[in-house]
Amino acid sequence: MTRLAFFWLVAARAGLSAGQVIFQAAPKLCSDEWRATECPKYCTNYMEDMCCKYHGKTASMLTIPFGHNLAIVARREWFQNCTGANLAFTDYQAQGSGAFRPLFEVGEGAKADAESSGVYDSYMTQATAVNTFKDYVEDLSPRIRVTPKLQWTDILPYVRKMGSYQGRQLTMPFDLDFVNILLRDDLVKRYETEKGEKEPRTYEEFAAFVEYFNNTDLNNDGKPDAGICSLNGAGPGGPQAMLMAIASTKLQYLGSNTGVWFDTEDPEAVPLFETPAFLEAAELTRRLWMNSIDDRPGGWTELHEDYWHNGECAAYMWLTGSVAWVLTKGPIGKCESYPKPCIKKTEGKPEWKNRTVIWEPTHEDGSYWEPRRVRPFGSEKVYDRASETMKSCTPELDPQEGEVNCPHLDPEEDERDGVWINRAPYYYSAFQHCSISFRAEALQENRDLLWDFVVMANLESAPVVAQALGNTYLDPFRRSHLTPETRKFYSKEWTEQQYEDLRRTFFWAGSTPNTVLPLSIPGQEEYELAMEMLLWQYLLDIGTDCTSKNDCKCRKFLEPGDNCGYGWGDDPDLELWARSRANGGSLSKEQFAINLRRRWDAITKTHGGGRDQINSYRGTMDLEPLKEEGGSDDAWVMPLVIALSATIGFILVAIVVGWVFITYREKRRLMRIREAEYERAIRTAEEDAGALGHPMVLCSARNFMKLPSLTAYEDLRNQGKLVYLDTLEKIQAFKEQHLIVFLSHQWLGWGIPDPDNIHHNAMTEALRQVITRCRRTGVGSKATLDEMYVWCDFVSIAQEHRPMQIMAVSSLPVYSSIADAFVIVAPTARHQNSGKVCNADTYSLRGWCRAEMLAKVCGSGLDHMYIIQGEDSTLQPVDHEWLMKLDLRVFEGQFSCCSMKHSGTVKCDKESLMSPILGLYSLVIKQRKLTHIQDVYHFIVSDKDRFFPHSIFFVDEDGKAEERELFGPLVKKMEEHVDEKGTMTYENIQRRSSMWEAASELSIKHLTKGTDQQDGSRDSDNFADDVEQSKLNGSGRSWRS
Repeated sequence: MTRLAFFWLVAARAGLSAGQVIFQAAPKLCSDEWRATECPKYCTNYMEDMCCKYHGKTASMLTIPFGHNLAIVARREWFQNCTGANLAFTDYQAQGSGAFRPLFEVGEGAKADAESSGVYDSYMTQATAVNTFKDYVEDLSPRIRVTPKLQWTDILPYVRKMGSYQGRQLTMPFDLDFVNILLRDDLVKRYETEKGEKEPRTYEEFAAFVEYFNNTDLNNDGKPDAGICSLNGAGPGGPQAMLMAIASTKLQYLGSNTGVWFDTEDPEAVPLFETPAFLEAAELTRRLWMNSIDDRPGGWTELHEDYWHNGECAAYMWLTGSVAWVLTKGPIGKCESYPKPCIKKTEGKPEWKNRTVIWEPTHEDGSYWEPRRVRPFGSEKVYDRASETMKSCTPELDPQEGEVNCPHLDPEEDERDGVWINRAPYYYSAFQHCSISFRAEALQENRDLLWDFVVMANLESAPVVAQALGNTYLDPFRRSHLTPETRKFYSKEWTEQQYEDLRRTFFWAGSTPNTVLPLSIPGQEEYELAMEMLLWQYLLDIGTDCTSKNDCKCRKFLEPGDNCGYGWGDDPDLELWARSRANGGSLSKEQFAINLRRRWDAITKTHGGGRDQINSYRGTMDLEPLKEEGGSDDAWVMPLVIALSATIGFILVAIVVGWVFITYREKRRLMRIREAEYERAIRTAEEDAGALGHPMVLCSARNFMKLPSLTAYEDLRNQGKLVYLDTLEKIQAFKEQHLIVFLSHQWLGWGIPDPDNIHHNAMTEALRQVITRCRRTGVGSKATLDEMYVWCDFVSIAQEHRPMQIMAVSSLPVYSSIADAFVIVAPTARHQNSGKVCNADTYSLRGWCRAEMLAKVCGSGLDHMYIIQGEDSTLQPVDHEWLMKLDLRVFEGQFSCCSMKHSGTVKCDKESLMSPILGLYSLVIKQRKLTHIQDVYHFIVSDKDRFFPHSIFFVDEDGKAEERELFGPLVKKMEEHVDEKGTMTYENIQRRSSMWEAASELSIKHLTKGTDQQDGSRDSDNFADDVEQSKLNGSGRSWRS
């Protein structure tokens, strides 16, 4: 609403006529009156100190039109009204025809501007385009480091990674797109009933599901329907997106730095098309596409929405925004207006016929059976590049014949009936429709202005991605976009199931290390257009003489129209489709792969050749360039082969020496792969130490103390008594006004943490005493209960939803390290089930308890660390003497999974803790010059082998022992990594209390004394109890009992 319209509205409500109103003009921008009256309205949150900061200054941006730019356009006026700046946006004018051409051309436009006149200060492009002009844009990493309010780690990890190149952050991201899948849940149930098959998990199973329902009546109209709706639309979409989504699950299983497009170790940039993995994916793509709606007439609306809404498809496969759109625009059903689809009653004033439902999928009770967004499917077998064969996935580190270790398997989602599947979300090549880059040569003041703007717009993007400010293709890309607090921005058309499915799939796709990144190198569009052109020749019998993807695509129609290049038309050639279904396309899958490789090789030559392109590709995955042949470590081997062969003259010797050379090269290749894995582990540990895998959930001290007993997370959540903090930055902001107390304890029952209220009573007393020992820093006023919040496992971690529980448990070291006070609750009590005594000694036996203590000490030393041993006891500071009793050697502690011989699991808790502990050690190294960390550092280093064991023994249910590498060389590599970057004080993410201080500070001088006196051995009587507990309680809570 404009200011004038608002004025008239107020006047009308006041009962004044137009003649009675005396118009008062708005104050002049950045006048004294403006600063007094308008700045307080606009300068909020991130901009609270920016009133008229940029008055009279202008900065420019080349942008993309449509809803792609809503994240910045929606915040432009707000920013200008606060800062007084002028943001000059210019939409890119496409050279080619087609509605989406600006989106695909703007990268070239930005590159041309950056290389020549430099008219624009910044560019809004697709993320995949930025690497083509990477040398002309600013590295945003230094700005990010000094802008903690940006909450950088709130942005999902692989959204951030998409805009990086060899460690340089080239873009500020505003979007996330990956291939999504919807299933008609009523048909999943029918499939199980009629065919005896479970819900699909692999693409092979999905193809069988689609084929089963294709050409059957799915909406009670007496007509055959399609197995799958999959939009054949703009860009490298349709079957090409489907092909690469499937191929990704077969080609990549070791993580995103492996890649799916080229062999990263080959300087010739050899594509991975002639592999059995790609050929399998091509066959599955053909099966799915031959059972899709692509042979039906229609344009965007019909193919994108109507067929699905009318119930004419068993599944839907497309991008995230499209899936959200069809879910919320309307239900699946058939109204009297059919074939015009039903629409929701709350939208506008539709014709009544559009709301009169005559059929919809329903449960037995007659309620609507809504479809479900499911995690993208996977593959049972993956391509092992060493043997060039397909092998079964296994989580085992010592795989059997025909198996390969897949390190990113999710035991909750990826195993069924003993069979594991590899999933790899495919980030569609246009997946970040909105990424902002700064031209490096633009004026510094203009870039500073733009930085404040894009930070503000990024932080205020939740209503944008929730579609609350208008239609847009932008999707959630921050964790905070999908929280209880931001749920309000999503319209009431979002059901709770739809919202939860959205959260679950986005958090997984944005965080899994096995994310597949799109192609982002020079010539990207040429490569993709070549793939699409040949793909249509493989799918349909259209001949091999078409010269472009549009030429090939338009041959699907009898009389191609203007939009045939998008796959839309009114007269599909049904005879062509029938012939192609029966006999195949013009190319076999083998011919398709060979021709595609040849076409890509030709494109590679036009962009600097194999080495240039493979190094560009490696750079997008943060890998170092390949070494030049002359400088390689094995350069001496070939001269040796030649010399020996010439000297001896025997062919046999030459063969043997050649075999030695090949073996040596293969060993070197495997060593490089292993080193890349170590590099990934280092980066992951370091990043995870500064990020949350799950929000920190707190309960106010007053509410906690009023509880009759320790109460489960779910109950308190439903009562609205919990506070959710999604990022470390939000925790730090919360700590500026509140005190967080972490309560650590050993459970006193199997599945019940505190059956007799012994711990809760002690916890309540501990909180009373903690509050008396804290005061505001620099002010001296005492803390109050209203300012205190509590973290306690049973209260703060989901007890019923296992995947959420796993994520929260993995974040335990972060929670305990960042709390203001840490209290060990260890009163003497008897375990309800085992009858054995539990106290401070048994507490310190538990591996998870040790992990919490170590995290606390690594984060902030012994400051505010206490122990209480009964409700009538005095809170005692944990000093050097106590620390020696408690023992911090995490991996020498007791773990329930080990005592149960890893029943029902293939991964030890020690393996789960390796990365978080390594990340904590990185914090210690970086902060080792700080007074409160120096002694901690020396304490750990003096006994490093026991703190970070090289390997562990994994004993299974059959008693088979397997040695598994745990830290291996990672500790030394982390030290080298940190030393290269230099030590830091970590002021941006401060682990120590920023608001509170203890009445008397503790010292841990001489902490290393007596280290050798402890041998880590403890009484293991209660190991057997864990086995008994597992029988009653399963694996859900065994980590604490």
